[in-house]
Amino acid sequence: MTAAQKAAYGERVQATASQWLPTVRRMRPDHTWDDIARVLKQRGLDWTPERLRRAVRWMVSEGMADAALLRKSPPRLPEDRLMTLVTGIHASNPRLTLREIASQLERLHERTPRGGTKWAPSSVKNLLDRARRSGLLVSETA
Repeated sequence: MTAAQKAAYGERVQATASQWLPTVRRMRPDHTWDDIARVLKQRGLDWTPERLRRAVRWMVSEGMADAALLRKSPPRLPEDRLMTLVTGIHASNPRLTLREIASQLERLHERTPRGGTKWAPSSVKNLLDRARRSGLLVSETA
C-alpha cells in the first residue's frame, strides 16, 4: 500500500514538474521556499512551501533534480523583507500606483530602507524592480 502511494505521488510530481521545476531551479537556494511558492502562486500554481519542498526532495531522491536545490537559503536581510512586503501589496492589487503603495507602507508604520518614516514612490519602485530581477514578481510585459 505504501509503495503504491509513493508511486502515485511520484507520478503526480513528475506530471507537473515542467510547470514549476524551472522556477525552483532558477531561484534555489538563493530564495526561501516561501518566496518560491509566492512566485508560483502568481503564475497560477497552487503550492505551499512545505508541499514544494517535499516535491523537490522527492525529485532529488529520484535523481531528477540537483541536491543543491535543498541547501539552506541565506538569511534574509531587512530590505528583503521590505521587498517581499511591497511585492505582496503590489500583487494583491496591481493597479495601485507607487504613491498609493507608499501610503499603505506609511499606514503600516513600515520604515524605509534608510530608516525614515516617509516613503517616496522611487523607493517603492526600487523595491519592485529588485523583486522583478530576483523573480519574486513577474514583469507586466512577460
